[in-house]
Amino acid sequence: MEVVLSVPFATVAGVLALAGLAKLRSPLSARRALAVAGLTSGKALARGIGTAELALAAVCLIAPGRATALALALAFLAFAAFLVRVMRAEAESVPCGCFGDDSLPVTRAHVGFDLIAAAVAAAAAIVPPVPLTEAGAGGVELAVLLIGVGCCVYLCYLIFTLLPSTWASYEGVAR
Repeated sequence: MEVVLSVPFATVAGVLALAGLAKLRSPLSARRALAVAGLTSGKALARGIGTAELALAAVCLIAPGRATALALALAFLAFAAFLVRVMRAEAESVPCGCFGDDSLPVTRAHVGFDLIAAAVAAAAAIVPPVPLTEAGAGGVELAVLLIGVGCCVYLCYLIFTLLPSTWASYEGVAR
């Protein structure tokens, strides 16, 4: 049964790893979001958050278990709360800071996606997933599984980054 949550859990951890890497590469949008939320901001803090995200994601992928799943769930809940704080603090469009891109504003949909990721991780805390190396039998099957998870991570990235603005343009609203 624990194999069932392995792919969704690895996907959520992969999204966190991607966000961490993006903050390390380009911390300015995270720094701006931190400042809007009224928190201490600086490149070092933004990169520190990115490093922590990357470390948590790595632990989740290498040694998934109840503790790592709970930590991941709490991280995504914290991100959702942070985004709500940013949305309340600023009337104009503010970048979320997640993927190092100033053109990605904070949206209610983004908060919803963070809550879904937290729910996946919370489910994994109840029924711990196995590492992907154990979920796939090895060889070609493992390669296909890893490619599939990579595609899921990229799809989630697109959902976080493109869907809100695309949907808003369809509806004719800014948020």
